[in-house]
Amino acid sequence: MSETNISDELYANAFRSALRAIDPSHLGASWSNYQPLITPETLNALAFCSELLPDEGQLLETEEIDSLWAKLEALRTDVATSDLPDEVRRFILEQIGIIEKALDDYEITGARAFRRALVEGSLSYAEHETAVDEHKDAPEVKALSGIWGTLTKMNERSEAVQKLLTSGMKIGRLIGEVADQVSKVM
Repeated sequence: MSETNISDELYANAFRSALRAIDPSHLGASWSNYQPLITPETLNALAFCSELLPDEGQLLETEEIDSLWAKLEALRTDVATSDLPDEVRRFILEQIGIIEKALDDYEITGARAFRRALVEGSLSYAEHETAVDEHKDAPEVKALSGIWGTLTKMNERSEAVQKLLTSGMKIGRLIGEVADQVSKVM
């Protein structure tokens, strides 16, 4: 919500109240314990926040993803014409494939695709560490390092937004359960 330039005073209390209501330690509590936490004001503030949050499909800017694709293609071209040893060239091409798969999978699995790529990339690096480290100053290796840095930052932002969306979904489910309980009482 901080990126929306909306004062947190307008929603912070609602978030705190809703999060207290969905706290797992309260699972055995009676409805009367939840009722004061879920007020019409809380629901209204959460509804406004849900309107202001980014669309789940738009977690990262298209331009940023397109730029990464272009960098990968340029790196692939550079590697094809480089005089790097075959092992280092294969390593870089393998890394490019891992990153491309993550970008392809991102729209479907979200931040999980980037986490999986970071693990795969690390394992691949561990297998080729000696050869790659011997050529760490090569422009192609530096370019790959820069691309991984970009992907890592994208992953961090994507995970932060996904955590917020997950919290919002939990609150939404709770609100549905509260509404069901209220309708049963009335």
